[in-house]
Amino acid sequence: MRIKVISYPVHELGQRSNQEDSLYPSAEEPLSQGPLFILCDGMGGQAAGDVASQLAVDIIENILTDNTFDTPEEAIRRSVLAANQGVLNRTAQ
Repeated sequence: MRIKVISYPVHELGQRSNQEDSLYPSAEEPLSQGPLFILCDGMGGQAAGDVASQLAVDIIENILTDNTFDTPEEAIRRSVLAANQGVLNRTAQ
């Protein structure tokens, strides 16, 4: 049985003046690598939360699409750890 996945990313600002959350796939890019969905919270109110969340999405997407893993758990763990380190490295600059 095949399942067709259609995604519609939607942002809601709530009480903030700008959107700091980042999504994959974005509204501009369709699913190309299979059913991969990423949501990174921008930590509203923190400096450059939008930059950090987009960096995390980009790193996770790159790790998951450019590597192979033995298990889904390993893929998630390694990509999230890499994203965390990437954000920490950017913060230290």
